[in-house]
Amino acid sequence: MITPLPFRMHSIAAALFFLAASTVFSAQPGASTAAPQQGDEIAHAVKEGDTLEGLARSYLANPRQWPLLQARNKVADPRRLQPGSLIFIPVRLQPSESATVQFVQGEATAQARGSSTPAPIATGSKLEEGTELKVGPESFVAVQLADGTVVRVQAQSELQLRQLRRRGRAGSVQSVLEMHKGGVESTVPPSAEPQRRMEIRTPLAVTSVRGTQFSVALADSGQTTASVEHGSVAVQSRRDTDSEPGAALKAPTALLAPGQGLAVATDGTVGAARALLPAPDTSGMPTTLGDAGLLAIDLPMAAGATRYVAQVAQDPAFTQVLRHGSFPDGRLRWKALDDGRYYLAVRALDDAGIAGLPAVQPFTVKT
Repeated sequence: MITPLPFRMHSIAAALFFLAASTVFSAQPGASTAAPQQGDEIAHAVKEGDTLEGLARSYLANPRQWPLLQARNKVADPRRLQPGSLIFIPVRLQPSESATVQFVQGEATAQARGSSTPAPIATGSKLEEGTELKVGPESFVAVQLADGTVVRVQAQSELQLRQLRRRGRAGSVQSVLEMHKGGVESTVPPSAEPQRRMEIRTPLAVTSVRGTQFSVALADSGQTTASVEHGSVAVQSRRDTDSEPGAALKAPTALLAPGQGLAVATDGTVGAARALLPAPDTSGMPTTLGDAGLLAIDLPMAAGATRYVAQVAQDPAFTQVLRHGSFPDGRLRWKALDDGRYYLAVRALDDAGIAGLPAVQPFTVKT
């Protein structure tokens, strides 16, 4: 069974994925060549004129912390760095940020780093780096990051805010989310900052975005799927990123174009990109529903679809989701909603479990 996926994003995403450099850089003479865990350290490719003091000022907002960089990288002369080499910047030294809960539907808890007990969350709650979110059945959470990115966490999902940092005092936000179960979507607002970073990870893959509307889900089998509506998404196997020094500086395993998706198999193999299924036909759906006991919507099954995933929200941006589900056919059924204006988003899953393009339809409940 595939966990329900997110559906639509209305802002153009802009996030750094370090794919610009496809060259394998040499290590700094005397520096550590041990492979860091990607996301816990940033690999900086040294340019002419770089010094450890300057890097400490740029990345850590504190030039006096250059000895920490020297110790980490075992650099003999902090004023003379070899261009093209790598300097690893520990993320824990960067200024930290927090996230804010925008919306909660149903049961959801947050467990802060160092805490042994999860606690219920509410709209307006602050979440620090390392927090683990658990979203129950028939539930939904929307979280806003420091740069305005909105992360929508689907029902029966488990997500850790692994990295919430900022480059320097007022630089780009660096966000890494670790998904252990379920599905998420992210809306990243436009930015001229080229080094903003936004990654969503599963046990199998690292998905990084640039100018993108996208979705990522983790199936019960462990398979990861990704699909792109606009922009592009870079996908790397965790086998590569977790085992090679500076792997984030290399070209991605796959780069998805608009209207494409792929699946990452349980052995970490990144599949070939394929065209997404078209949006389901909602033209026959009534604009007003009047059943007081059941929210029932019938749609024709699209060619090539194995099932539908659908959500109902009270806002067109789908940050306030009230109902969602996965259905083996076009018979969408939920418990009834109060009278009001709502929005349906529905997508077809193909034989690989990849979500197709969304159909979004407003409707009114008036019993």
